[in-house]
Amino acid sequence: MKVEAHARSLFTFEFEVLIDGREVGTFRHKALNRSTAVVNSIPHEIIRQGYARWDLVPEGGGLSVASVAKGPKGRYDIDSPRGTIALIRSFLGFKWELARVEGPVGMVRLNNLFSRSLTAQVPDDTPVEVAVMLMWTVVMLRRRAASAAVGGNA
Repeated sequence: MKVEAHARSLFTFEFEVLIDGREVGTFRHKALNRSTAVVNSIPHEIIRQGYARWDLVPEGGGLSVASVAKGPKGRYDIDSPRGTIALIRSFLGFKWELARVEGPVGMVRLNNLFSRSLTAQVPDDTPVEVAVMLMWTVVMLRRRAASAAVGGNA
């Protein structure tokens, strides 16, 4: 399944997420401790929990439908009730491998070197919430890396 994330404009951190060409959600990267998302027309919040964990929860409260936690050696694990997908950054940071216990299952990459648009190939059984959380995570990691490169805080 093909998942894409495109910035809505040049100077914003608001992205639309498409699965096989159909818009299924959006997210707005506000700060590291709180962001907003809309998944299947339902408003959600992405809330930081502790040092390195973020949960996607319906707006107004409820149970987490997906979460991201930092794992060992720069790996990020995206958890949902259907399972876990690990996000592993490549050496130069232009692409990320997706893996499950059985091995590699997909990849996320920049559309080109200077683009903020992303394209991912994920397993067909990936829930929409996980796809949105996956794209949000890559945007967050790229934003943090760019901020660190200029000596700031993300």
